[in-house]
Amino acid sequence: MTLGSNFRSYGQTETLISSIRNIIKDYPFESIFKEFLQNADDAGAKRFHVIVDDRSHPTKYLLCDEMKEWQGPAILIFNDARFKGSDFDSLMRIRVGGKQDDYTKIGKHGLGFNSCYHFTDVPSFISGDSIAFLDPQEKFLPKRNNIPQRGIIGPFPKNGIRDFSERHQFVPYEGIEGIDFQSTFNGTLFRIPLRQRPSEISDRIFSVKEVLELFKKFNSNATSQFLFLRNIEEIEVSSISNATSFQIDSLWKAIVNGLDEGIRNKRKHIENEDVQIFQMEIELIYDSNTVQNDQWIIAIGAQPNPDDSELQKYAKRYRLRALGGVAALLKSKIQNDSIHPNQENEKPSDFNGRLFSTFPLPDTTCLPVHLNGTWAQGSDRARLLIEKDNKLPDMDHQKLNWNRHILLEFLPDLHCKLLEEIIKLQNYKEIDFKNCISKFWPFPLSTHSYPKYVFSYGCKVLQCMLQSETLFQLINSDDHFYQHSQKVYFSDENNNIDILFKCLSIDNIEDFYQLLRNNWSELGTKKKSLKLMIRKLPIWPVRWFLGNLSLKFVPVSIGYFLPIGFQMYRPKSEKIFLNNTDVTDVEILRDLGATWYEIHDYAFNDVELPEKSDHNYVNFLDSVLDNATSEDECKITKDLKKFNYLFPNAITDDLMPISKLFNYENLVFRTVFGGNSNAFLHRDLIKHKRKLSNIGFNDELNSETFNRCALKIEALQEINPPPDIRHRGFVLVDHFYKDVKKYELEKIDRIPFVPISKFLYKPYDKYYNQPQFLDCFNNIIHPQYKGVAWSQKALFAEDVIPPPNALEKYPSLGKPSDITVIKHLKFLRNNIIDDDEWRNDWKGTFVSNVFEVYDWLEEKCSNENLRLSEYIKEHEPLFLNLGKGQDPFDTENWVAASNLVLNVEPGENKYINPRLSKYYAMLKSAGVKEIKAPNVKIQVREHDQSSINKKNLLEILSNQVNSLHDVVFNVNGEEIWASRSDLAASSKFFYKKFTSGECANSNPATIDINDVSPTSVRILLHYLYGQNIDNAIWSYHSNTTSNFETYRELLALANDYELDHLKELMELKLSRTVNRSNVKDILNLTKYLNASQLEEYCNRYIEDNKNL
Repeated sequence: MTLGSNFRSYGQTETLISSIRNIIKDYPFESIFKEFLQNADDAGAKRFHVIVDDRSHPTKYLLCDEMKEWQGPAILIFNDARFKGSDFDSLMRIRVGGKQDDYTKIGKHGLGFNSCYHFTDVPSFISGDSIAFLDPQEKFLPKRNNIPQRGIIGPFPKNGIRDFSERHQFVPYEGIEGIDFQSTFNGTLFRIPLRQRPSEISDRIFSVKEVLELFKKFNSNATSQFLFLRNIEEIEVSSISNATSFQIDSLWKAIVNGLDEGIRNKRKHIENEDVQIFQMEIELIYDSNTVQNDQWIIAIGAQPNPDDSELQKYAKRYRLRALGGVAALLKSKIQNDSIHPNQENEKPSDFNGRLFSTFPLPDTTCLPVHLNGTWAQGSDRARLLIEKDNKLPDMDHQKLNWNRHILLEFLPDLHCKLLEEIIKLQNYKEIDFKNCISKFWPFPLSTHSYPKYVFSYGCKVLQCMLQSETLFQLINSDDHFYQHSQKVYFSDENNNIDILFKCLSIDNIEDFYQLLRNNWSELGTKKKSLKLMIRKLPIWPVRWFLGNLSLKFVPVSIGYFLPIGFQMYRPKSEKIFLNNTDVTDVEILRDLGATWYEIHDYAFNDVELPEKSDHNYVNFLDSVLDNATSEDECKITKDLKKFNYLFPNAITDDLMPISKLFNYENLVFRTVFGGNSNAFLHRDLIKHKRKLSNIGFNDELNSETFNRCALKIEALQEINPPPDIRHRGFVLVDHFYKDVKKYELEKIDRIPFVPISKFLYKPYDKYYNQPQFLDCFNNIIHPQYKGVAWSQKALFAEDVIPPPNALEKYPSLGKPSDITVIKHLKFLRNNIIDDDEWRNDWKGTFVSNVFEVYDWLEEKCSNENLRLSEYIKEHEPLFLNLGKGQDPFDTENWVAASNLVLNVEPGENKYINPRLSKYYAMLKSAGVKEIKAPNVKIQVREHDQSSINKKNLLEILSNQVNSLHDVVFNVNGEEIWASRSDLAASSKFFYKKFTSGECANSNPATIDINDVSPTSVRILLHYLYGQNIDNAIWSYHSNTTSNFETYRELLALANDYELDHLKELMELKLSRTVNRSNVKDILNLTKYLNASQLEEYCNRYIEDNKNL
C-alpha cells in the first residue's frame, strides 16, 4: 500500500518565503509555547502537552529522500481537541489568521502557528484521521505531476503502518499520546523537526539542549498560564531521550484541580455587562518531588461598545470587544518531600503583576494583580501601546485610545468587584490574612519601576472603590482597620474615605504620596473629578500640627503650605502645615487648590518666639530672610524690627536686638570685640547682612559703628583689659587711616583707643611716663613734634603714626596745641634747668628743645597771630638769651620779656643775643619792646655808569681833534685818531703793542695800514670801543661799497690784530655770500687769511655741488 494515491495537494498559497521570514520576525522564538497553547484553548482542548523528542528515526522508507534530514530530534505539541475543516484552511492563510473574524476566540490560527518556523522548515501534524506535511520552500516533499508541492494532507493508515512503503515517515508519531495508526486520533499532535542547517526561512539552528531549557523555564509562571484561558485544565512538558528504550519523562506539569461545571461555564461564556468571579487552585509539579499549589481568584467580564464614537468605529472595524479580567493570587504553598517531607511552606511574597493578553506580556505593572484585556496590538501580540505619545501615527493613536479605554474605563470596575469578593472571603474566614485592602491596594510600590499608566489605573480603581457601597458594607473594623488613627487625619463624619484609609498601612499612604509626585504630569490638571478625590485623601505629609505632633498625613483640602524649603519654628496656631520639599510638591498643591500661606503672615502671626536661641530658630530666621525677596523684603525686614524679633549671636544662646550685633566677617569688628564675644550675629545669618543692615545690623564700618568700636576698646581698658588690647586699638586706628575720609575726627578724638609710645629713650625717659597703652587722638602728638611737647602729651606709637592721607584730611592730627607747647617751655625752664643729669650730659639736647619750641612759637605768632602775652607773664623768664658763659642752665641767661629790647646794640642794656633775636614775631607777641628807626627816606637817583662810559667813548672816538687821542692810524694817507688805553683794554694785541716796543714810548703812536679802506678801520675801532659789529657796519654803509668787500677787509684786520671773535663773525657773514661763481675766489682768500672754518665751508660747498 502507498500514500501517494490517497494524498492531495495541501499547502500555503503565499508565493514568497520572505512572508514567513517577515512574520516570524514579529514572533520571538519563545512564543511557540503560548501560541500553540492558545490555539489549543481556542480549539476547546483541556490538555496541552509539549514533548522534546531527542530520537533519530529510520530514513529508509520515506515519502522521498529529501525528507531524511527531518527524521531527527523534534518538538511534539499535543492537545486533546481535533481540527475542524475550517481550522485546516485557516492554517494556510499566511498573513491573516483563520479566526480574525471570531472575537470569541483568544488566538488567531495561521499567525501563531507560524512561530514553529523558528525551529523547522517542514512541520507536520496529525488530527482526527488526517496527517499533513508542510514545505513552504517546495524542496522536500515529493513532486506531484512534476510540480513541487508546498504541502500535502491526507488520511493516515487505520490498519497500522507495517505494510506502507513510506512507513518510516509515521514512526515519529507512533506511541505518542496513544497514536497507534489503528483508529481515529482524538486530538491534534504537531511535529516540529529541528532544523539541521540554515535555510531560506531561517538561519537559526536549535539544539535539543536549547529547546529543553526553553520549555523548562515556562514552569516559573506555569500557574498563571491558566488564568485567562477558557478550556485548558492541564499543561505538561516532557522529554524523550535518544536511548534505545522508549520512555516519556515529565519535566513539569500544571493542573487545575477541582473545577466543577459551574466554574467551567464561567470561564467559557461572558456576556456584555456580565462579571464572572471564580477561584482556581492550580497545582504545579516539577523537579520530580516539588509540588506548588497556587490559589487564585479571578474576575472576568465584558463591556458593551464604548461611548466614544471613534472607538466604536475602531472596534467594529477590527471586530474587537471589551473583554478582560483581573486575577489575584490568594495563596501559594510549596511542598518538597526531599527537604521537608509532608510539610507545606508559604512561598515568599515575590508577586509581580503583569499585563496579559490571555498570556503574560512583557509589560510589568508591579500591581498586586494581573490585568487581562483585548488589547490592540501587533501581530506578535507582544507590544502594547498604552503610554501617551503624540508622535504616534494615526493608526497607532487608535490602538492607544482603545487600550487606554480598556485599562482606565473597563478594568477598574472589575478590579473593584474582585476586591469586594476578596473582602467577603476574609470576612468568611476563607482566607487567613487580614488587611486585604492594604494587600491588594491598586497601586505599585513607589520604589519599583512601573509604567506611568499604572498610577492612572490605580486612581480609577480608587474612584470605583469609593463609589462602591457594597465594598464599604463589607468592611468591618476588626479585620480591616490599622491602629494608626493618631498618624492619619480622619474627619468626624467617618465617610468612605475615612473608612477606606483606616484599612491602609502607613506604607500604603506614604507610597501613594510618592506615586502622586512621580506621576502628576501624567495625570494632568484637567481631570476635575480626580483632583477633587485626591484633594480629600489623607495622603499628604504633615509638616507641623500643634494639636497632634504625631500626625503624619492629612488631606490637602485642610492644610496650608509655605514656600519650598522654608524652615518653620514652633507654630502657635492650630493650622495644619503641609510638607513641600520641591517644585513638584508646590505644583501639585497649587493644582489641588491647597491654601498658600504667606511667609509674612506666618512669621508675624503664627510663631512663638523663644527666650533662648536654638538651631531651629536660626534656621527659621534664615528661611524668613531667604524669602524676603525684592517685592516684600522691605516689609518683612521692617516688621522683624517692629515685632521685636531678637537674633542669635555666634557664641552663646542669648538673643539680642539686631542693632547690638556685628558682622564677624569684618576684621575690625572681629578684632575689637574679640572672636569669642557674643557681639556677633550667628554665622548662618551673615549671608543676609545687606537686608539686616536696613534694620540696624552692624554690617560695615561707618561713623556710628566706628564710634562704638572705639567706646568698646575704652570700656575694655577700665577693668582687667585683655592682653591684646593694644592690637585691637591698632587695627581700629589702621582702618581709620585707610578710610579716613569716611569719618569725623571730632566725634572720636576724645576716646582712648589709639596706641601710644609707652616709653622714650634717654634723656626723656625720666619725665615721660604713660600708665596706659592707649590714649585719645586729642591727647597724642606726632613724633615730629616730640621736641615741643613731649613733657605734656603722649606720642603716637611707631605703628600708628598718621600717614599723609590722614594728615591731609586732618592737618591738626597729632599737632600739639599752643598752650601745650607753652606749658612744655615752662616745664623745660622750671624742671629741666635744675636736673644735674641734663646739665652734665644733655646740654645740647636741652638747648635744641628750647629753640625748637621757639621755632614753633615764631611760626604761630607770624602766621596765626598767637598772642603770647596772654599766656606768658611779663616778668616770667622763659627766654634763653645766652650771654654769660653761654650756659643754658645759668638762670641769669633766662630773662623775661620785660628785660629784652629789640634792635639794641651789643654792650647796651637789654641787648638780645642774635640767636634769640631772630624770633622777632615771638618776642613781639610776648611783649618785648623795640628800638624804632626814624621814618626818613633818602632819595637815590637812577644811574647806569656802564652805558654812560660806552656812549662817551664813542663820542670821543668820533671827535678826531680831541686832545685825549694818542694813537694815529695812517690808512692810505688818511689819519684816524684813537686812545691807546681804550684799545689796550679791548684787545690783547694792542695791549702788548702799547706796553712794549717802539710804540710804548712814542707819543703819539703811529700805525700804518695800506691794504684796506679807512671805513673798514673806523668800523674796527667802533667794534673795539664796544659797539655791536652790525650797528658799526650799518653806520658806515654806503651804496658805493659792497658788503662783501667790507667783510673781506674786516676779516683781514681781524687776522692781523688777532681778534678771533671778529674773525669768526666775518667768516660767518662771508659764508652767506658764497655761490658757484665766487666760491673758488673765497677759498683762495681763506688760505691767505687763515680762515679755517670758511675754508671748510667752501670745500664742502664744492663737493656737494660738483654734479650741477
